[in-house]
Amino acid sequence: MSDSSTGVIAGIDCHLDQHVVAVLDPLGRLVGTRSFPANSKGYAEVWSWMSSFGTLITVGVESTGAYGAALTRHLRSRGARVIEVNQPHAHTAARRGKDDHIDAEAAARKVLSGEATAAAKDATGIVESIRQLTVARSGAVKARTAALGQLGALGAGLGRIRQVRSSASVSVRYDGVDETDKIVALGGLGPLAEYADRLGLSAGFASAVPYRGAAMPVVDRGGLLVHSLLMLNAGGDCCTDLGMLHPAGGVLGDVGSETTFRRMITDMAKTAKSVRAVDDVMRKVRTRVWAEHGWSNPGHRVIMDIDATLTPAHSEKEDAKGNYKRGFGFHPVACFADCSGEALAVEHRPGNAGANTIVDLVGIIDAGLDALPETVARSHRPGANAAEAANEILVRSDSAGHTLGFLWDMSDRNLRFCVTGRSNNILSSVILAFDENTNWENALRPRNVDWDGNDSDVDARAAQVVEVTHNPAIKDWVGLKKRPKDDLDVHYPPGTRIVIRREPLHPGAQQRMFDTNGWRHTIIVCDLTDDSPLEIDQLQREHAHVEENIKRLKTTGLDRFPFPDTARNKVWTAMVGWAHTLCRWFQLDLLAGTEFEHAHPKKLRRCLFGTPAILRTKNRQAWTLWPKRWPWNPHLRTAGRRLRTMNPPTPLRI
Repeated sequence: MSDSSTGVIAGIDCHLDQHVVAVLDPLGRLVGTRSFPANSKGYAEVWSWMSSFGTLITVGVESTGAYGAALTRHLRSRGARVIEVNQPHAHTAARRGKDDHIDAEAAARKVLSGEATAAAKDATGIVESIRQLTVARSGAVKARTAALGQLGALGAGLGRIRQVRSSASVSVRYDGVDETDKIVALGGLGPLAEYADRLGLSAGFASAVPYRGAAMPVVDRGGLLVHSLLMLNAGGDCCTDLGMLHPAGGVLGDVGSETTFRRMITDMAKTAKSVRAVDDVMRKVRTRVWAEHGWSNPGHRVIMDIDATLTPAHSEKEDAKGNYKRGFGFHPVACFADCSGEALAVEHRPGNAGANTIVDLVGIIDAGLDALPETVARSHRPGANAAEAANEILVRSDSAGHTLGFLWDMSDRNLRFCVTGRSNNILSSVILAFDENTNWENALRPRNVDWDGNDSDVDARAAQVVEVTHNPAIKDWVGLKKRPKDDLDVHYPPGTRIVIRREPLHPGAQQRMFDTNGWRHTIIVCDLTDDSPLEIDQLQREHAHVEENIKRLKTTGLDRFPFPDTARNKVWTAMVGWAHTLCRWFQLDLLAGTEFEHAHPKKLRRCLFGTPAILRTKNRQAWTLWPKRWPWNPHLRTAGRRLRTMNPPTPLRI
């Protein structure tokens, strides 16, 4: 409290348009209150009015940094002592009432009692300049927002006007010099690499892959081959692409150079039976994988799909030839297991190789049989006892397999066959003789033809099936017990059945000679004795799975052959098949039940394999930290948890 007995104390409640002043004497008695305009003239009147009551000791002002800033400067210029007074608490205001005169008196009493002692904010110099700029900017932003709102409400063809930030990035500096070894590129390949180790592939490849160097190898050949399969699954299509795995060393370990990779392929091309040795490793692992899934259980039907595809070549390479579609390149043929979609065998062929060459088709079937578990392939060789076979093996093919030599070779190996037939004069006459009395049956829908969920085969829903094996014009072809002496003798193996399928021509389809009455007919030749015509048609329609598998092979490296010679390109072709098989096992074991169980390689690379990670060590164990808000983190964690439950790898003996 002031020591003066003649002075007065004032309190001021400041507002935008006016200021209310209250004056107290030293004993705390209210001398007077009055309102003044908030301008220069009003500030002078405030000073004169307060001084008329005596010597002005102290002035308490609310909002010295806002509405009271100009008044504070005026009072200080007159030599007055100005104290900052906080606005009254809500409870206090509710108790004593809310009024500008009451607030001004309360400000004066806070100064008189010593409750308010802080000096008023300095409203001069740089501080005041910044305050004025801030106030001006705030007002401008509000005015701009209001103007945009008014324009947006005008309509009249203007539409809604919004503020759009025309930028595809945020302000980030990309020229920093600091680096870290904790971030792992392609961290999503880690589960696939560990899965290969858990299967025992790395250890098995180490003894199967040849090394022709003089000194001890610096890079393990088994790990290098597994890394090359990872590279193919990550989208690589040449030797230099192995370098993409080097930034993933935190989860993949030491990755060899492209020079070492080329040298390994060259050694495999020069070493006899090296590819066969790796195939033996894959067969032993396949035996375990199939046993876990029940695909090799006795009595289970094993289906093998074969098909050939054209791959282009854009430079002169050995065996790159012109093909029947007037292209230039190669014509590889592959054999797949329908239960898993894995590649049992892939053979490299010249571009001018025929689609229905019997030697090539029988060769790929024999290679596929060699890749099957021994319990499945047993008794499926020429001259074997069919009664000892534990599993029925069905070979499916398109019209390339409709050659008598191929069908008799399948019969000699105790293999069932189901192929798309080619029309001839007798079959054409049978088709043309169909009428309304033909015993057609509505076809069954194929299973899992399109994994992407798109059903483009709308016209197939109205398809119909009939068996014509016992037609008088056809029955003389079947039933022969011995193989004919030459191909001119048209006789099919025992048990052969002929099934005809018809479906409506879709709009825009080019009509053929024997597409009668708006129907397109398809011939199916098989020797399945226990299946109905509807089931036979359904099985052959599911041969479309092979197209999906061919597409996977091409996106895994089969669409490009990086070497000029055939020997190394054959090794590359085999590697593509191994990479595809490893990926399919990974999907069916660790991603079962998810959207990635049957996803194509492009989706796997974009969502899983290309995911970066941060490595963090905790409890002497390295952990991966996946990017936050990455939509597919749960699938990566699911694969990691299932890896932990797998049995540890056991060494394979070759």
